Amino acid sequence: MYWYGWFIAALAILGIAFLDAIAVLFFRYKRKRIITPNRALILGTWGSACVLFYPLYLREIDSAASIAEYIQAGLVSIQHSIRIFAFDGGYMDIVRMVEGLDPEVQTLYTLLGSVLYLAAPILTVGIILSFFQNLTSYIYYIFSFWNHTHVFSELNERSLALAKSIDVVHNRKGQKRRYRFFKKALIVFTDVVNKNDEDNIELIEEAKEIGAVLFSKDLESIRYRKRYLSVRKLNFYLISEDEEEKLRHAESIMKEYDFPNVELRLFSDDIRSELLLASKKVKLMRAIRVNDIQSLIYHNLDVHGIRLFENARDITPSEKVISAVIVGFGKYGLEMTKALTWFCQLPGYRVKINVFDIDEKAEEKFTNICPELMSSKFNGQDIPGEPHYEINIHNGIDTNTPEFFDKMSQIKDATYIFVCLGNDEINLSTSVKIRSACERIHYTGDHHKPDIETVIYDSNIRNLMGMKWGEERSSSSESNNDGVTNFKKQHYNLHMIGDLDNFYSEKTFLDSDLIERGREINIRWAKENDPSSINNDKEKFDKYEYNYRSSISKAIHEKLRKDMYEKMGVDFPGIDMPRESILKDPNLCLKIGLIEHIRWNAYMRTEGYSYGTATDHLSKKHSCLVSVHKLEETENGREILKKDV
Repeated sequence: MYWYGWFIAALAILGIAFLDAIAVLFFRYKRKRIITPNRALILGTWGSACVLFYPLYLREIDSAASIAEYIQAGLVSIQHSIRIFAFDGGYMDIVRMVEGLDPEVQTLYTLLGSVLYLAAPILTVGIILSFFQNLTSYIYYIFSFWNHTHVFSELNERSLALAKSIDVVHNRKGQKRRYRFFKKALIVFTDVVNKNDEDNIELIEEAKEIGAVLFSKDLESIRYRKRYLSVRKLNFYLISEDEEEKLRHAESIMKEYDFPNVELRLFSDDIRSELLLASKKVKLMRAIRVNDIQSLIYHNLDVHGIRLFENARDITPSEKVISAVIVGFGKYGLEMTKALTWFCQLPGYRVKINVFDIDEKAEEKFTNICPELMSSKFNGQDIPGEPHYEINIHNGIDTNTPEFFDKMSQIKDATYIFVCLGNDEINLSTSVKIRSACERIHYTGDHHKPDIETVIYDSNIRNLMGMKWGEERSSSSESNNDGVTNFKKQHYNLHMIGDLDNFYSEKTFLDSDLIERGREINIRWAKENDPSSINNDKEKFDKYEYNYRSSISKAIHEKLRKDMYEKMGVDFPGIDMPRESILKDPNLCLKIGLIEHIRWNAYMRTEGYSYGTATDHLSKKHSCLVSVHKLEETENGREILKKDV
């Protein structure tokens, strides 16, 4: 029993280490990175060897050993366990040590010993290779101190897509790649795990193709040469599914790298990330929270939103309706519903939104988020001076049932259908079925079929199957501009957004025209309303979600009015006048303010605000959330409208 007990203990230690390595590898979001799979295996192998060798050395010393000899046996077994990692131990050592024992005991000890003698050198080789990989990466990183460095917290499809876009913009000259020494941007990926699955291997190979530096270490484990930050620009991108890890990284970066040339972008729609950036005080660096979903919806409306008005159906000679159908009320559907409500607020147009979701309580949940928006006092009502919208949420409807298509066929005025059900396969198959259903529906007015748009992550699917909008077709060199067809060459006419290559790009997040316009609006408002806070408002635009979203939404709507004037000939007050001239005309300011305030009312209600006698942003109450006619009745109200220009 004496020998069996030590053997079982050694085997148990090795087994626990193996299971722990698997747990850390596949469920690491629950663990901090103190213990990695390699460390778990190394510690387990070493501990198992110590336990296995201990009784053998104790036997060799003396069967009636003293306390000193017990200690000596322990130290020698530890030393032998270290030797097997240094290629200084052989299998015959353990064969010699078990001579004279029972044959069954010899078999067990030599079997486990052979496993340990094999595993230890393999783990050592892994450490050496990892060391040289990190060493070469460090050398290249250190000697590229003049480059604008872009550090990604993880290598995944989204981060690689953004890195490729940065590489194309900065490291290509025409169609040729710059030589490594002349690159303007250095791409760095951290926490690169060498897994043997095909997807991970492809990601690593693609990262190497753009000359990226790959660190196996965690982002926080690497020092980014603070003394070079006066000449080196450093951008951090936290893009992963692990929210806890991203928050930890963000806090560490804001603490360690608060320098003028440093930017941090935290990709997250989690409330914790919003509160973290709002509460953290950084003086010099720029810290930005990027809500991927909101960014996608806003970017899409900013670029292609005019099509909603071009396809609107006539209600009367002076009024048109934009009738949208949202299929799926998850994060994308929720954001699109809210955005369409304020985006479509223009004179002569009203918006009607039908939402379908499998959740039985979808309407209740949305009403809880936007109580005044969904109130019967405003929703579906025709109140002068207030937004005109109608939101109908169909609860508990499965898109794979006849009930869904029956209800959808009753929407005879649909002009736009947005499909967002979770993944590419479901979105695409549902869109195809909806297109077939639309062909059977006899729509009102001029009977044109609604546009169908869906969220697709795979760029290959979008490029091969997606229909391009007018401006994309005119600038594209692809022959397949109208998307996929059936065997009769009939087009499905499916528009696709959100694919990695097109959305995760520098023009969307780093050099975004939309974001800069929003920033200008935020600074402009501060300059005209509170000049003493201009510098603070530059920081507040990035720091506070309220400032960012409200400024961006206003920028989108301003561009929409200009696009409609230029492309559709729709006239708006002061649309072709410079801003300086508009501000000199109080009556013109008031006319523009009337349009903007109606949009603002809709926007604020989508953000969960409701009317209050006193403005309190914590309770989401606002005293200006009233019809434009009520504001016109007072001098103070008219001044507020003029400032909405």
